[in-house]
Amino acid sequence: MIDQLVEPSTNTDSELPDATPDALASVHTESFPALLNSLGISVAVSTYQAGRLVFLREDHGVLNTHFRLFRRPMGVAVHSGQLWVGTACEV
Repeated sequence: MIDQLVEPSTNTDSELPDATPDALASVHTESFPALLNSLGISVAVSTYQAGRLVFLREDHGVLNTHFRLFRRPMGVAVHSGQLWVGTACEV
């Protein structure tokens, strides 16, 4: 079972990080979007320190980043077309 997403508007857990939109930003090399495009992939990164799962993809020549809030995402895995998110207490 995939951990429930925690939307910033319903954040009541004191362990969750600041959910303001400007709390996180990304910096990348100019060639990174082209690399993702040439490989035909997207990247998912978990960061328990910030409580986010970050998706990176190429979108019309630029890098598109999407941040989703979770309770301590510790790792991600893909199996049989499903994305699994491991948090501090749940998968």
